[in-house]
Amino acid sequence: MIRSIVSQQVALGWIGMVLFLCAISLGTQQTAANGPIFMTKSDLAQHGLSLLLPGEAGYAEELNKLGLNDKPGMDLAKPGSVILKNASPHSIITFGVRWKIKDSTGFVWTRDVMHLEPRGLLDGGRRRTEQVSIPAGSSRLITVEGLIQSPAGLKDFSSSFLAPGFSPVSVQLDLAIFDDGEVVGPDEIGMLPTVKATINAKQDLMEEVSSRLAQGQSLREALASLQSEAKPAPKTHAPLDPDATYAALRQQYLDELATTERNFGEQAAMRSLQNHKYEVRPDIHRGGNTPN
Repeated sequence: MIRSIVSQQVALGWIGMVLFLCAISLGTQQTAANGPIFMTKSDLAQHGLSLLLPGEAGYAEELNKLGLNDKPGMDLAKPGSVILKNASPHSIITFGVRWKIKDSTGFVWTRDVMHLEPRGLLDGGRRRTEQVSIPAGSSRLITVEGLIQSPAGLKDFSSSFLAPGFSPVSVQLDLAIFDDGEVVGPDEIGMLPTVKATINAKQDLMEEVSSRLAQGQSLREALASLQSEAKPAPKTHAPLDPDATYAALRQQYLDELATTERNFGEQAAMRSLQNHKYEVRPDIHRGGNTPN
């Protein structure tokens, strides 16, 4: 689902919720004097998560490891890029990066890049998939247009925020969630409530279906009953609206199960149910009493 709202650009991949991408652009007033501005950074090094800027020691080496240093599009992407290095013992399944970008008039834009792969969460300590945003001990290239996971992501790269007259001012690693559910970072973007809603929408539905099956209903009966009881979900909504996100995702997962059962039979739908359902509900939590 792709929407544009004035100065917002958002891309959300809902079905299956393997991947959630969101990029938001907002304007803020420039307070610094005009003149050359060099990008500064704020990361979460105390949690093993560091940002490397172009030109910093280690950036070129990590880029080379990723096989992206000489790929078409890299020269265009580099001024608005960072390497996010994960030296922690856990994989990252979610992150939010906030960019400040100055244009030729002195106006500063805020560009938020968010990425979520909820299936990367551990199930009671058990890994269910290898598809995680940034595995432990690895690094990834992040640009003002999002996460780059392969050379194909750089092909035909372009960004209006890297056009002549635009200059990145700062970059902040605003939020990270590890595969065990621990949350670090200030979350100035406000991403966390929507992340929780995304995960709970799936788990709540799968647990409810399982409960009805345990009470003796057939899968078809359980899904039909849930469909009849469901309130209409919003077709479109703000990208960081947790209540609307929850309702929309719950309905889409319900529709997906019902469609699978109708077209491919109960066994296929049961496999889908087990594929989605966590035996141990993921616990998204802060590791301490401070937001960082």
